[in-house]
Amino acid sequence: LITNPQTISGVPPQVQFKDVEVLEFPMTLGIHPSATTGPPVMIDWSSGPSQNRSTTFEEYETTRAPRRTRRQLKLSLRERHAILVKEAGFSFEEVKNAWQEALTIRKQRRETLERGLALMKVDEVWESTCRKFNRAVDFTFG
Repeated sequence: LITNPQTISGVPPQVQFKDVEVLEFPMTLGIHPSATTGPPVMIDWSSGPSQNRSTTFEEYETTRAPRRTRRQLKLSLRERHAILVKEAGFSFEEVKNAWQEALTIRKQRRETLERGLALMKVDEVWESTCRKFNRAVDFTFG
């Protein structure tokens, strides 16, 4: 039997945060083709954090920057290029090849989707034709 802690002591359960640890990781060339403005980037988990900060929860909340919108979180082509070439040390050619590969994969996915939709229509027509044929055979011989 699990009892509600509030019913035992009369005080509602509470959660408190004491310390915050912020780990910052470098970025590297990504493998996901969803980037629409340049080559894909991802967190480089293999190298470990580039910065590690600890602070109290209260200090973190009072000094942190305001939350950013989705639009503000999106990296531009220039920002992606700067991260990959200047910070991560990739060559221009490596970045260009990763971007071209992402574009190729995105194109293949779009073609697969379009082909799949066309095949769905063919399947629907085929199934409808089979149903009509079976009804005609049942009516004729049934």
